[in-house]
Amino acid sequence: QNIPSCIAKLSKLMYLNLSGSMISALPESIGEIKGLMHLDISDWVVIKSLPESFVNFKKLVHLDMLNFCQLRGVAKALVGLTNIHYLNLSLRPDLENILPLEGMPEVIYDLTELRYLGLSWTIHSIFGHNGSHETFSFIDRICALHNLEHLDLSCNCSIVCVPESIGSLRKLHTLNLLNCTRLARLPECIVRMDSLKILNVTGCSELDKS
Repeated sequence: QNIPSCIAKLSKLMYLNLSGSMISALPESIGEIKGLMHLDISDWVVIKSLPESFVNFKKLVHLDMLNFCQLRGVAKALVGLTNIHYLNLSLRPDLENILPLEGMPEVIYDLTELRYLGLSWTIHSIFGHNGSHETFSFIDRICALHNLEHLDLSCNCSIVCVPESIGSLRKLHTLNLLNCTRLARLPECIVRMDSLKILNVTGCSELDKS
């Protein structure tokens, strides 16, 4: 089951919700809908890849890809989508056969307009469960996204500590570290982050008194 290519004729389409769909692919022509601003392909477990024309969504502001476990080429599809405000790449802990999410450290640095970034249970698909050094460097890159307001890093066991550079996120109001079971230390700058309203460290059993 596929979306007909004639969807591209909806040239003024701004909102497209395909959450939970059993459609197996997006047509290459979908990139012709250049005014698309909101795309929800969450829980779309049968899709295997995104069309090359995905990079044409220059006006895309909201992209929900929750539980994208079998999808290839995610990072490549995000290249140039620099207007994104909301990006959800979170996964469910019970998902199996999750494909590696390659290339994200290089792409994330350019998404400077991000307000919301969801990476719950996702980092292990980028570096594996034991990539604590790579994870630290990746979070350090995220800390250069100065418009970020909500950061969900929950359920990532490769997070051992959070870099001091998180203090540069002057607009951050929510930091979710729920069930980061190997998290041992928080940076000193946390107490100076006036914008921070919610800090969730529930289930961080290794966390010291910092």
